[in-house]
Amino acid sequence: MHKVRGHHWEDARQIREFDNSQDAVLTLVLRCPGLRLAVVVVSDPYDPYLNPTVLETEVLDRLESKSLESVVGDVQWRSIQDE
Repeated sequence: MHKVRGHHWEDARQIREFDNSQDAVLTLVLRCPGLRLAVVVVSDPYDPYLNPTVLETEVLDRLESKSLESVVGDVQWRSIQDE
């Protein structure tokens, strides 16, 4: 999480550790109106009786949004309204 908190996007994107017998931490990126991005860090527990929990949220300024968008590359954004 310190890589996300510190806006070290390239380093954070390289982390691909996953163990299906342990809790997971996911980082989600949301596109906001005005082309700004928001970052949401979620704890996804291994225990099926526990719900995911939002650990942190941050709406990035335009400069930091552009920096993160350059790292995630050309992704297909999905509308939350369509879900």
